[in-house]
Amino acid sequence: MYVWVLRHVSGELCPAGDDVPDRWRCKPVEQDHQFDNPPSDSPCLCKTCTANPLAPRPAHCLCSGCTPETSSHELYQPPPKKKQVASDIPAGKRLTKVMKEAGRSCLEDFRVTVWLEASDRTMGLTPLAEFLPDIIITQLLDRFAKISTVAHLSPFISRIVGLEGYHTQLFEVLVELRDTFSEIKKAKAAEKK
Repeated sequence: MYVWVLRHVSGELCPAGDDVPDRWRCKPVEQDHQFDNPPSDSPCLCKTCTANPLAPRPAHCLCSGCTPETSSHELYQPPPKKKQVASDIPAGKRLTKVMKEAGRSCLEDFRVTVWLEASDRTMGLTPLAEFLPDIIITQLLDRFAKISTVAHLSPFISRIVGLEGYHTQLFEVLVELRDTFSEIKKAKAAEKK
């Protein structure tokens, strides 16, 4: 059984659904029918057309009426989830939350000291956070076990203008933090006993 639909372009009645003739599914064939295009064009013999002939009609139509379209959902494939890279720092050497809080407090105090010592003439309008940004403090604490010399510290702080001349002092603060962290570890071990 056909359900008949009036096609608004050609004005003819067409069945709706899967039983429609190929002419009504295939877009190029339907356009050829509506505009009375011949099935094949006679070749033009002018210089331009003989030098650059028209492309032949494809053997198989690839329009959406002849070839089912893939939905955008099928086309999109989310990138594979990256597995979080485990830290290259052994679990026993990583800082605990308590250690990180103590380290952050100590590094913030160091930042205030550097800020207070800075020249008002050259650094007077520089905000406190620019002397040792919070993100750098976090990175220093995350990579703490890997920082054993001033050279290891340099990639983190080399571009911080406010710390010029303070690299060694910052490293000394980190060495002091090692002692603090070992005391925190001992205290925690004593609590477990």
